[in-house]
Amino acid sequence: MVTIALNSSLHNEENHAVPGPLKRLYNVSRFRLFLYAFGAMFVWFWFPDYIFAALSLFNWLAWIAPNNFPPNNFHLTAITGLKKGLGFNPIPTFDWNVATHLLDPLVVPFAVTLNTFFGCLLGGFVLIGMYYTNALHTGYLPINTNSMFNHYAKSYNVSAVLDDRGWLDEEKYQAYSQVYLAASSLTMYWFSFAPVPRNLFRGYGKTTEEFKDVHTRLMAVYREVPEWWYLCLNIFAIVLGVGAVAGWPTYTTVGVVFFGIALALVFVIPTGIIYATTGLQVEYNYIAEFIGGAWLPGNALAMNFFKCYGYVTTAHALAFSNDLKLAHYVKIPPRTTFWAQAAATLVSAFVCTGVMNFQMRNIHDICESDQKDKFTCPGVNTYFTAAVLFGSMGARKVFGAHGQYTVLLSAFPVGAAIPFAFYLLQRRLPRTHWFRRAHPIPLLNGGTAWSPYNIAYVWPAVLPGWLSMAYLRTRHLAFWAKYNYVVSAAFSTAIAVAAVVIFFAVEYNG
Repeated sequence: MVTIALNSSLHNEENHAVPGPLKRLYNVSRFRLFLYAFGAMFVWFWFPDYIFAALSLFNWLAWIAPNNFPPNNFHLTAITGLKKGLGFNPIPTFDWNVATHLLDPLVVPFAVTLNTFFGCLLGGFVLIGMYYTNALHTGYLPINTNSMFNHYAKSYNVSAVLDDRGWLDEEKYQAYSQVYLAASSLTMYWFSFAPVPRNLFRGYGKTTEEFKDVHTRLMAVYREVPEWWYLCLNIFAIVLGVGAVAGWPTYTTVGVVFFGIALALVFVIPTGIIYATTGLQVEYNYIAEFIGGAWLPGNALAMNFFKCYGYVTTAHALAFSNDLKLAHYVKIPPRTTFWAQAAATLVSAFVCTGVMNFQMRNIHDICESDQKDKFTCPGVNTYFTAAVLFGSMGARKVFGAHGQYTVLLSAFPVGAAIPFAFYLLQRRLPRTHWFRRAHPIPLLNGGTAWSPYNIAYVWPAVLPGWLSMAYLRTRHLAFWAKYNYVVSAAFSTAIAVAAVVIFFAVEYNG
């Protein structure tokens, strides 16, 4: 809807006055509002991103006592800090990019935003309890980080336990140390495992009666894409995947390609249904890591291939479906959409590789925690930790019988029971308005916001979400329908353009 709003504001000249707040009529066109919102956000983003970076992570509570962290008494920085702490701060940011990190409150329903926040809050309480009771030795480590540690609470040296092929050397491992994770990482993993049982069976076994709405009737004039086109494209991709795995020293089998695709076939429907109804793309990459790590223990590269072909295939399938839906609404012929997506995917493979090579070669200290331009690579570090945990160490060693973190497997039975608990409570309390808005998927998804992020990346979305989805949408529907998605598109576009301009104009001097 945001993309449609952006294109409509740029190309549609129709403009009708709509009633809105303060009992007034608003006749500002979408295009003019887009320019106003774009200009305002473009100018404002310079302040938190470059001129006064403290506005991005407004760490004012930690400024009161910047050295108040473990082993002091109250641990003010650990609880309220926004970089390495838990982010319990009532005013954590003035940066729209931070406020919308996990979800865009102007796009997803307010119930999803609120459930996600409460899930993150619940995860924070679990995390605090774990840390201050030293459960699983977390009290000796930083409270919120996605890094790994050895038994001296120092950064884990993965090279010390690997052989020349990159496989785990058991003798080196026994001589060095186990992997220890922070409380935030353990909380994130538990909340990531919990939704899997429910997601796996969601949508299967259900039938929905087909009907043709106005969009379907209008699109019927175009020829559909033959299924053999998709089959040929899939075969072409499989051949490339098999060739890449077999042609380079990956020390793994080409079976990872086929097992990964099989995993994608299982999860694409349930995750697609959740994405369509909540706006949240629930990640199941941890299941791919589990299976890949158990199948080929000790080989992180093989696990990453399995994860790539399983999880990333599903993510791209959902993105493609999303674009097909967009084309359906704006009446683009299906065959045109197919070729546009296929060509863009092929080109993006080379573009992304080029951008990555540029970053690795030209940005100094990239992925270091103190990188001056904030290229700290939190997602890459999380990916690396998972590769070591599930791949190099192996799922059995970490989560199997007598494993260090076997207790995290409790998330699977608990996650399977939660939907039944919600169902029974909703039957028991049918008139409880707030409980009817509760939903287990965004609630559990909120708990995954930790490590290395924190509640400061979720809480700022609540107020604009309420203003947009709960207030304006219910009381001024015409006003909301005309302007809401335009504002969201303008803000996102302005931040993207401003970030590029700031980096290449004033920050990058390579």
